[in-house]
Amino acid sequence: MIAISAERHGHDGSSHVHPLRLIATVLWGFFGLRKGQAYEQDLQNVRPVPLILTGIGMAAGLVGCLVLLAHWAVSHG
Repeated sequence: MIAISAERHGHDGSSHVHPLRLIATVLWGFFGLRKGQAYEQDLQNVRPVPLILTGIGMAAGLVGCLVLLAHWAVSHG
């Protein structure tokens, strides 16, 4: 698993999580495998809005891929 630490940016001191970390967190959530200390660290470092938007985007991408796959299978079957 790629371990990417949260980085501090901006002048207000707010923490911004690297986009790959958000994607990894969402993927762990899709599979339901994240537990223990890494799970607790994700809860502390990840803000809810970017996490929710990343999850919605990834779910939409998955649905889109499945629709395209089904369309391709029907047209070539």
